[in-house]
Amino acid sequence: MHLSEDWLETIRSYMPLLPWEVQNRLNTNYQLTEYDANFIAEDKLRFEYFEATAVSQKNYKSIVNWMMGPIRSHQNNVNVKTFGITSDQLAGIISLIDNNEISFSSASDMLFPELVNKPELEVKTVAKKLGLLLSEHQVDLEGLVTEVISAFPEKVAQYRSSKKGKALLGMFMGELMKRSNSKINPKEANKVLVAKLNES
Repeated sequence: MHLSEDWLETIRSYMPLLPWEVQNRLNTNYQLTEYDANFIAEDKLRFEYFEATAVSQKNYKSIVNWMMGPIRSHQNNVNVKTFGITSDQLAGIISLIDNNEISFSSASDMLFPELVNKPELEVKTVAKKLGLLLSEHQVDLEGLVTEVISAFPEKVAQYRSSKKGKALLGMFMGELMKRSNSKINPKEANKVLVAKLNES
């Protein structure tokens, strides 16, 4: 009895991937680190969700970060294995962040909870409804940075004379995000903040 290669390939297509095959696929196709690949590969539903998201979203690292962060927190809080949002919604959220249309903190703290268990909702429409799109907020970034720096003169002095600059920078950024209700571009804010702090 002769088994054709086409028939064997068809049979293989119906067989689940072995763990080492999943790991290899994640490393080869998506360039994930071993740690990230292990996280995705340890659960079949997680792997399928990741691949479904990766169809339309090529920022694979961000997919993993969201699955490790906000999505896993949601699962732990409500004790479920469902992911809360659809793979298309997750892809949409990441695109908004990568295009500097929304901050990560706004996306994780406000947009994500609004989308949970509502697969019919379109990501950008909800972000717009919630007033989260950065393009719609003309914040005086330099003025806001000056305001924050003026409010913490002792911290500014510590930053300029200390090796703990990174830790203090995080504090200043946190204050900026709080005062702007997370409606500023973090990358631009960080750039302006560092420039202002380094002024003599």
